[in-house]
This record gives sequence, C-alpha cells and structure tokens, in this order.
Amino acid sequence: MVYRGKPSAACAECRKLRSRCDKKQPACGQCTKAGRGCSGYRNMVDLMFLDESSRVVTQNRGRISARKMFLDDEHASKMLVQRPKNQQPPESPLRLAGFVMYQPLDDLGVNFFMNNFIVDDPNMSLIHYLPGYYARSGFSGPALRQMCAAVGLVSLANKSHRKDMLDVATNNYATAIRVINAALLCPKKAAQDSILASIFMAAMFEALIIPRHIGMDNCCTHLAGAVSVAHLILKQERHTDVTLQQCTALVKTVIMNCWVQQISLPPNFSEFKNLVEKKAARISVHEMFLNIVMELLQFKKDIQNSMQDDPAAIIGKALNIDTSLEDFALILDRQIPFESIHLPAGESEHLAYKGYYHIYPQHLHAHLWNNVRSSRIRLHQLILRQSRSLTPTLKLSAQEATSEAVIVALTTEMMASVPQLAGYLEDLEAPPTPVIHTAPAPKGISYELRYPTQRCATARTPESNPHSFYHVLYQLYIYGAESCLPQSMRLWIQQRIAWMENKATPAELVSLQDVVRRQLWSVSSTNSDKQYAHFSFTWF
Repeated sequence: MVYRGKPSAACAECRKLRSRCDKKQPACGQCTKAGRGCSGYRNMVDLMFLDESSRVVTQNRGRISARKMFLDDEHASKMLVQRPKNQQPPESPLRLAGFVMYQPLDDLGVNFFMNNFIVDDPNMSLIHYLPGYYARSGFSGPALRQMCAAVGLVSLANKSHRKDMLDVATNNYATAIRVINAALLCPKKAAQDSILASIFMAAMFEALIIPRHIGMDNCCTHLAGAVSVAHLILKQERHTDVTLQQCTALVKTVIMNCWVQQISLPPNFSEFKNLVEKKAARISVHEMFLNIVMELLQFKKDIQNSMQDDPAAIIGKALNIDTSLEDFALILDRQIPFESIHLPAGESEHLAYKGYYHIYPQHLHAHLWNNVRSSRIRLHQLILRQSRSLTPTLKLSAQEATSEAVIVALTTEMMASVPQLAGYLEDLEAPPTPVIHTAPAPKGISYELRYPTQRCATARTPESNPHSFYHVLYQLYIYGAESCLPQSMRLWIQQRIAWMENKATPAELVSLQDVVRRQLWSVSSTNSDKQYAHFSFTWF
C-alpha cells in the first residue's frame, strides 16, 4: 500500500465548482442550498492508499529474470510474498476518525432517529425508554425497526430533499403497517410492547410527512389505535415497565394533540388515563397541567352542547379554570424556574420586545410555561367574547378590563421566550442582574402576575432547536392580531414573524401556515403588500 497524500474530502459537485463543502450528511449544505443532487463523498482510505502489490510483483519478477535465477514463476511468487518466521502478524486495520462510512438507508434512518429524536432525560423526551427497549428486542419486532427507520428517513428526506430516502421511508412505513395489522388480528400478539411502540411511531411518521393535509388525520387515527391497544394490555394485566412508560407518553401526546387539533378525545380515554395514573402511581408537573387541559377540552365540549346559550355560566366556568391555571403557575415557578432579563432602554428592542426576554434551562420548560400562558389567554379571550352578549354592568366592565390586562401581561411573557425559542438568544447581551417586569395594562387596570418573573441564573445558553422555532412561530401567528394588544406590541410581533418566515424552510413554513388556516383560523389578509395575515380567533 502506497500513501498518496490527503485528497479532498469534498463531494464531486463542490470539487468541480471549487466551492467550500461542509461535508454534511446525507447531502452537503452547498448542494442542498443550490437544489442539486449531492453525489456523496469518496472513500478516503481508498484514495489515500493505492494498492500496488501487482506492480511490485511484476518488477521483482523482472529483476529475478535479469539475475538469471532459474526459478519458476510459482516459486518466485512464493519467495516474494513469503514472510520471515520471526515477523509478527500484521496489526488490525487502522480506524481513521472523521471518514464517511456508507451504510444502508434503513440503518441510517434508525441511527438518525435514535440520535436526533431521543435523549436520555425523561424530563425532556417522551420516548426516552425506546433506545434501551430497541436494543433488547428491536430485531424481534420487525414493525418497530421498520417504523424507526421510516421516521428517521422521512426526517432526513425533509432536510435533504432526497426522494430516494422518502421512497424507502414510505416503503418501510407500509411494510410495518401490514405487520401491525396482522398482529392486531390476534389479541396475544396485539398485546406486545413492540406493537404498541410501532403504532406510536406510525403517528410520528404521519406528523412528519410533507405535505401534512391528510397526515394529521392519520396521526390522530394512529394515536386512537394506540390508546385501544394500550388499554387492552393494561386490562389483561400483561403490562411491563416499558408498557407503563409508553402509556404515560401516550396520555401526554393524545391530550396535547386533541388540544392543538381541536378534536375530541378518543373513546374511553378518561378511563384509560385513570388506569395509567393508578399503575404509574406518580404525577409530575406535566401530568398536573394535562389534567387542566382535559378540563379545558371538556369545557369546550360543554360550550358546544349544554352551555352555548348561557354566557354568564361560560364566563364563570372560564374564571374557575383560569384560577386553577394561575395556581398551577405558582407550583411551576417553584419547580421549573427561569431567568428574566430587562435590557437598558433602547437596546436590542428589535430582538426582544422593549428589551425584555427570558432564559430557560431547557426548551421543554419554555414550552410548558407558554402552554400555561396560552391557555389562560384563550380563556380570557372567551370571556371577552361572551361578555358582549350580556347587558353591560360595572362588574362586567371591570372583568373585561381585567381580562384585557391579563392578555397583555401574558402575551408579554410569551414574547419574552421568543429570542431563545427562535434561536437568536446569543445575539442579546445579558445585563449583570435580572429584574422584575410587570406588563403595562390598558385602561388604567393594573394586573401583576402572582408568580415573580425573577429567576435563578442559568449556567449556559441553551442550544437552538428547529422544532421550538416553528412552535413559537405558530404562537406568534395566534396572538399577533389580538385587538387589545398595544400597537407597538403587534408591530413587533409582525416584524418577528417576517424575520422568522425568511429563516424558515419553505416546505415547513407552508405546512405550518396550512395547519393554522385549516384547523384554527379564518384567514383574511389585511394588507396585500405584506405576507402577514390577520387571523380571527375561533378556539372555543
């Protein structure tokens, strides 16, 4: 083997165009931006070392003949390759770090899923248990392996725009669905952890596939099916620790999906949830919040049925649930604190509204806080709408003013999470000490949050997360046109939306806007010169 020097590690297209290649997998950034197919990367070991054994043998045979050594070719070959008796066996092949090792797409999908969708911390990942379970039984449950590959590959296909990956992902998904359907015909096979995990993964696949017009309907169908299978396992007393972990993740996912999609809970879900809580025997702050969300879902159902002609009863119930959410915020403040910062006047106000922003230890914490805030905002928006149907009174006017003040205060707190969730927190300069901030209230009504906004300091700036980016953009769409917000706040939200839309991946942005239009809003553009549209709130 002859060393030929270190060649270029760039892909063929970047070498041809002499552009800087970032060598990302599965396609480099230059090719992805240019919309061209990336040829991949060369085997560096083959390029650096050239096998010249044949040439060396030929040269030595010539030398042997010139010296008139009367040896036949077979003997000469043996002499050339013979190893002295005292020579040690060759060492194992050198493993060079940083080189691209090609692997089948199925393996690539599984590895990408395990490395990018799951973390070991149960507080940050609903499916933190899956890698351990997959390592023990992944190959014994073919549907689970195929679903993991499908989810990983569809995510990679969305990023790299590679149709071959999407085709393989879809084939894996279809094959796994056939295996699941066959297993569901037998109650014993259906009550397997691998089947339950595979159905949950099928819902993830449908949520990731682009476009998602039908995908979210299929996602809801898979989640309802997973609830039925999990309920069967628990009733048969055949559950394991993995079953309970899956059921806990399923309860959280179904409740939040129904809340976001504005659909009813699956049949017998309350019975299933109570059974899971009884088996799990512990309730975290997340479960406590989900109990309130279930109360909100039931409240919405009551409004559509028995309460729709009683505005006073609706307002009373909304205030009761709002009190529960406010009490929960006090508990949340003790268990999941964050840092609140107010920059000097006029500094970086285009990045943080009036220089006010938050730093959360984890993105999941920011989302939980924002879910509490958004739920309270929805309730007070409902109160304002229902109050218009009642005869004006001093008490009702005071409640309307208070609700507007609450909406402004909570929206201010939600906007303070935008720098971190949108991924530009490091562009802001932190002041030496955090300060307490109270949002201004309209009509002279003062509303101060019952929980303080000064928090413990964080050790490091949390990393950006693309899912958080789209989640907070989704919330900006929701609250950007609220009429009771100050004009300066609405303008800041519109500017942030425009900035984020320019940063977003086009396919993801179109999908997000489609979800907003189809499921949550009636859309009418207020300015044809701007991409920002006015969204009329229709949650309840």
